[in-house]
Amino acid sequence: MVAGYPFFLLDELQTAVVLLDETLGVVYLNVAAETLLGVSARQVLGQPVAELAAEDVRYIDILRAALENFQPYVQHDMDIRLKHGGTAFVDSIVTPVEADGTSYALVEMVSTHRAQRIAMKQHLMSQYAANQAILGGLAHELKNPLGGIRGAAQLLEREFENPELQEYTQVIIGETDRLTTLLDRMMGHGPAQVLAPLSVHEVTERVRALLAVDSTPGIHIATDYDPSIPDLVADVDQLIQVVLNVARNAVQAMAGKGNLLFRTRIRRNVTLGDQLHRLAAVIQIVDDGPGIPPNMQNQIFSPLVTGRPEGTGLGLSIAQSLVHGHGGSIECSSQAGKTVFSVIVPVQEGPE
Repeated sequence: MVAGYPFFLLDELQTAVVLLDETLGVVYLNVAAETLLGVSARQVLGQPVAELAAEDVRYIDILRAALENFQPYVQHDMDIRLKHGGTAFVDSIVTPVEADGTSYALVEMVSTHRAQRIAMKQHLMSQYAANQAILGGLAHELKNPLGGIRGAAQLLEREFENPELQEYTQVIIGETDRLTTLLDRMMGHGPAQVLAPLSVHEVTERVRALLAVDSTPGIHIATDYDPSIPDLVADVDQLIQVVLNVARNAVQAMAGKGNLLFRTRIRRNVTLGDQLHRLAAVIQIVDDGPGIPPNMQNQIFSPLVTGRPEGTGLGLSIAQSLVHGHGGSIECSSQAGKTVFSVIVPVQEGPE
């Protein structure tokens, strides 16, 4: 270890950082590198770099050349074969450094897949903002005539003495109120948040209980919880609505037969919007249904987009709006037999 260097600071980076000595032995790797390479620091410290990159002669030659020539090397779109299987696709910068008379290779790696995901998230956020702006104007234009219809129905009701006719006006009033509420929900409007400490498992268990009542016997519901997840500061009713909307979509997609899994995990150093959060809680809703058609996967959070004839296309849009209100996001990956929705909410940490 390089004497006196505060390596703990590098654990705050989202960029994977590995430090190698002159023999290409692993001196240090940060948390992001552990995640990217699928190893534990305790397993590889003091071991040759081949413990990270399985027989990747080309990359090892680059590392040696950086130390021998004492000049940096940049490699784009590298595929590093990992020791424990799989491949990491990265852009890599190798920088030779010297400390206490000893040369080291400082290796920085950025997952190109991660860069693509960030670009996609930024695109979806821009798309979401544009959709909300359009819907804002649409809702305004629709709510004005709805208010007029409701007012006219109330005036008509006063003129009718026949209770049967009054029932008709009550239908008109009830339906205009329902449409107004639907527009508010479509815009993500509703009661103000009531924030309080809560466990993510309070949310998932409540939703699981609701689905157990509603679902057909052919739907099997299972859980895979991480009990170490700290409490969130959130609106419990809104988060229940989020998870319920996503889970009901999954149940409907399985058409009465399949497996639904609630899984909870913790993520570290997560960027949500333009904010970096040290910790985030993740609630995953996994189903083994037919999957989302590829041509719809980039549109599923847009209002009025649905793959079911009887659907409104509002459930996922409302869920995304509510999660955004908590500083979080919803991600989705889908293929036939496995669809995963990940509800990601930042954990507010107290003072150190």
